[in-house]
Amino acid sequence: MLTFESEFSNSLKRNNDVFPILSIAGSSTIYLSTRDVTVDSQAYDGRLLDAPGITSSINLRNHTSRTNNITLRIANNGYATTFGQRTNQVVTIYFATNGTLDDLDNCLKVFTGRVVSISKLTDKEIAVNCEDYAAWRYNKVLQDQIESVTGYNIPVIGKFKPISYG
Repeated sequence: MLTFESEFSNSLKRNNDVFPILSIAGSSTIYLSTRDVTVDSQAYDGRLLDAPGITSSINLRNHTSRTNNITLRIANNGYATTFGQRTNQVVTIYFATNGTLDDLDNCLKVFTGRVVSISKLTDKEIAVNCEDYAAWRYNKVLQDQIESVTGYNIPVIGKFKPISYG
């Protein structure tokens, strides 16, 4: 669930100009946006070619989920030499407005994930595939299995230990 900071909400009421800003970690972090902008004293290079589409879904009835993968299209400005070392590095995406440029905490954080692969690497464009860090995907609650039980005449060996809330 997204939590809007009051500054972000108020800025939307005054100005509908919303744009992405993102960082890709590595030996030197790359800061990108769809425009040249400075947020919280950090310059973001306007070489992001378009805003990535971000969606997630979980089907609790069928116990399925869909992994949210996004592709970042970046104009290649000498970045090609560093992207080989960016696999598994953290990618963080925010949405900002002209009214939230003073503090990154006022922007809307919409994605945290990792670089999975580079699908396109040319002199003009780099396409970076990213996978999200969904909290439910890394849930380790049911990881302890029953090894032995005395006094019960039911086959429970290998089943997960139950948990109870309340």
